[in-house]
Amino acid sequence: MVSSITKLEVLGYDKLSNEENNFFTHFFNKIIIIPINNSIIEQAIKLRQKQKMSLGDNLIAASSIVYKQELLTYNTSDFKNINGLDLIDTTNILP
Repeated sequence: MVSSITKLEVLGYDKLSNEENNFFTHFFNKIIIIPINNSIIEQAIKLRQKQKMSLGDNLIAASSIVYKQELLTYNTSDFKNINGLDLIDTTNILP
């Protein structure tokens, strides 16, 4: 499972090579994409009331919490202080 916001952020990244774009496009076509819904919005509101963060990171974290899924990221610093979020640092897992 992956948040629709993750798909937007990854495929919208302006420095993505053609090879990376092809890889991630294929990846997102094979995985369940979680749409933004009212439960995620309500959780995102709670998170934003507690700490300043970008809208994209906020919605990704809220999606992980609502669906009780681990959040895998290279960018742990933006998510490390969020209660209820099971965070996995991928810097040593993924190339």
